[in-house]
Amino acid sequence: GDEKVNTLKLWLIAQRLFSGLTRSCGDIPKDVRDILHHVYTEVNGKFSESEAYKAMGAFFFLRFLCPSLMAPQLYGLLRDPPHSTAQRQLVLLAKVMQNLANDTLPGKKEGYMARLNDFIETNRESLRGFYDVIIAKKTEGPSSKLSMGDTVKNNALASLHNHINTYYDKLMNAVQTENEELAEELQECMEAIGDVDD
Repeated sequence: GDEKVNTLKLWLIAQRLFSGLTRSCGDIPKDVRDILHHVYTEVNGKFSESEAYKAMGAFFFLRFLCPSLMAPQLYGLLRDPPHSTAQRQLVLLAKVMQNLANDTLPGKKEGYMARLNDFIETNRESLRGFYDVIIAKKTEGPSSKLSMGDTVKNNALASLHNHINTYYDKLMNAVQTENEELAEELQECMEAIGDVDD
């Protein structure tokens, strides 16, 4: 019925998105590649290559791709929030992509998405190939110094400030053990900025 048709549509859209992503590997900025390489190296050194791939996916998909799917207006991809039907489809698409990144079969958690298990299994090796290219070519790619709209920049800065504010004590303890001067600069910056609500 309709559920099968909707699942097939979701699969096709997810496949187009994933295929476009893997083809655009060369467009991933150097700084992002460097972070992904670092995540891979650190996790692979302590755990396994499989866990390292999952960690790369958690970082890349959870921090970049999925948020831009679920709230495209916050990232300058749309001027206004999508219609509620489109929003629901974007959330489902983000779930599928995150399950691919986590190497988690969606059918184990949500029965109605069980038909998408094949999508994960079919694309598992392509995703690893995508990661392998990033690892092998960490110094390639465009500069991260791209222009962005004021809305995107302000949202990113507010989010960063909120994150630092939330974990300030932990962050300060970690930074102080490494670099006292940097810790003082961070403290001065946070005092100068104040609370986001001010």
